Amino acid sequence: MTFSEFLKSGFMAAAAFTILTSDAEAKPVSCADDPTQKKCKGGDDDGDTTPPPPPPTGTTADLNWMHSDVGLAHDENWTGVGSRITVVDDFLSGSTIKGRLEVGGSLGELSDRTHGEWTSLIASLVAPGADFEDNMKIDFNSSAVPTWDPNKFDVVNLSYGITARASFAGVFNDWSYLGAPHEAVLQAVDGNLALAVQSAGNDGNDVAIGDTVKGKIDVFGQQFVRIIEVDDVIDETTGLYTYMAPVIFAGALEWNPDGAEGDDIDGEFNTEAIASYSTIAGTNVDVQNHYLLVGVEGGRTATDALANYGSDCGSVNNGTCLYGTSFAAPIITGYAAIVAHKFTDVESLTPPAPSLVAQQLLDSARITTITDYSPAIHGRGEACLSCALAPIGAQ
Repeated sequence: MTFSEFLKSGFMAAAAFTILTSDAEAKPVSCADDPTQKKCKGGDDDGDTTPPPPPPTGTTADLNWMHSDVGLAHDENWTGVGSRITVVDDFLSGSTIKGRLEVGGSLGELSDRTHGEWTSLIASLVAPGADFEDNMKIDFNSSAVPTWDPNKFDVVNLSYGITARASFAGVFNDWSYLGAPHEAVLQAVDGNLALAVQSAGNDGNDVAIGDTVKGKIDVFGQQFVRIIEVDDVIDETTGLYTYMAPVIFAGALEWNPDGAEGDDIDGEFNTEAIASYSTIAGTNVDVQNHYLLVGVEGGRTATDALANYGSDCGSVNNGTCLYGTSFAAPIITGYAAIVAHKFTDVESLTPPAPSLVAQQLLDSARITTITDYSPAIHGRGEACLSCALAPIGAQ
């Protein structure tokens, strides 16, 4: 399969909008303007990040398509207990994708699932201890509204974008025009009630988040950028963030850079390149600081990075046949649930604020595992679960 063929078949939610005009805008309010907002409170008053005791359940096996860090976290019983994973995606269209996820370390049988079923399964396997009920799987074309639990850590996976003509992009500053589930997610992110992980897109390394492609733009992603630009707070003295909006954009590396099967096609184990299909971070520094990458192991050979794609699924004996930043996002979603599990207050069982989990993942990202690292391409770098689980200040 050629790269252009992959891009033509890449997943992007096709949303049909009736363009209406309105003077009303759901504008984010910055912490500087109103520091009493809930979102401006980074966590517990005492800042306690002592981890709770591990759950009584047993460990789960590391799966081949996961980074080895996930298996190590599971071995320590950090599995996402106390977290809730909501997935907004395609569950009802009837369109399916062929793929396979390993079970117990062995390649699973090929199966056909909807896009949402695959992303849900990935997130639930990365963080098997998290709450994940059927009512937390929401079709993106429905009028269903996700709910949030103040006593648990909420993370929502968004493996799609919503495209509209760039000339109409400003209309969607009124979030109601994006539809009920999307308006609810944006409000939750702006209020620090939930962490949102959105796939960066599959437009290739020449396209950055926020770019116009063929006259269209991801108007959903643009609203996350607006929230970041308004809500992020940097201490002018130290240059460090005192608040980061709970948003992460998920890009894809071609493979996990941890020496797992398939890593040695070029004789190296220590670095991986960004996947050829992955939209990059771009020159917007605010976006760069909220952009992470993880390996997406669809399957490859020395000459074909997309060896298992589409009708070729199963052609080589490695990988899941699932390619795209859509399948990077639920991995990071699972990481967030695991990190929240560890840093839940041991006595009160109060979960960490979504903003703190986002910042922990972003600040602990590593760049030494990325080929030819550049902030404009790779943002903060590779999401490092073992680094994020280290005690604060010890990464």
